[in-house]
Amino acid sequence: MNRMTLTMLLAFTVINCCIAQKFPTLKNQIKLSPMRTLDLVNPGYELSYERLLQRLFALQASAAYLKDIFKTTDFENIQGYRLGLEGKFLIAIMKVTRPYLAAEMIYQNSNLKFEGYY
Repeated sequence: MNRMTLTMLLAFTVINCCIAQKFPTLKNQIKLSPMRTLDLVNPGYELSYERLLQRLFALQASAAYLKDIFKTTDFENIQGYRLGLEGKFLIAIMKVTRPYLAAEMIYQNSNLKFEGYY
């Protein structure tokens, strides 16, 4: 399996996981993102807090410590952090799933080493 196929497969998996969120009646959620450790660009550990502000609007704040544990990138010695703020517009509230549209702002500070040919 080439790298492009793997990237596409991972992207579709992440999109499918993000479309449906369970427990629509919860106003506060704390989330741990284990898939962040397999990210092909910015791997690390991520923790998020989501708050339902209105019936169809939620806000999520996230923080990640960047570290390439599984060597998924071509970079060496990735270290840093990433902060994000995401606004979510919930399209509908259903019993099991919550489809949504989102916009996210991210601040990232990372150090890495890359050796290669251009």
